[in-house]
Amino acid sequence: MDKFYKRYFLAFILLFSANSVADVEADIESVMATYIDAVRDYDTLQMASLMHPLALERFRASFDSALQGAKAEQAKKELMPLLSLKDFSDYLALTNKEAFKRLNDGVAAQAPELIAMMKDADFEIISTTLKGETAYVIYKLGLNINGQYLSQEVVQKLKKYEHKWLLLLPATAEAAIVNIEKRFK
Repeated sequence: MDKFYKRYFLAFILLFSANSVADVEADIESVMATYIDAVRDYDTLQMASLMHPLALERFRASFDSALQGAKAEQAKKELMPLLSLKDFSDYLALTNKEAFKRLNDGVAAQAPELIAMMKDADFEIISTTLKGETAYVIYKLGLNINGQYLSQEVVQKLKKYEHKWLLLLPATAEAAIVNIEKRFK
């Protein structure tokens, strides 16, 4: 009888942990689906609200150092229009989330064709993997560019914050940050 209970208990634990992993993956994929919808609609407020505070801090720190660094005047001329701001004090009053939203709004204003492309983009989640406290979602992004269909796999990292999975900056954003840091050093 003792063996029966041990086996039953072990099977119960394995079943429970398999359901827990499935629930976590479903939570992550739900956040990704919400983000994909926000990208399709180019809802910059929703996009910003799905970003992890660490990602927003990283983004903001690059702008802060450029706008207050050795090449501040040049940075203000080039970066402030991206945020649709004229006065540096207005920039300082923004939260990290507001600054991120404004940057995406600025991108939309300067490249309206991007919004049209994203509205018609194909997104397909391929896999979700957990490593430590970070989730890695690989998805396929398909875009029609000038009549030609292009597809690529993208890795999006997510991390939990206050019991909710939120997005970290993608590699393209990290590359843009490095370019800002180099340009205005």
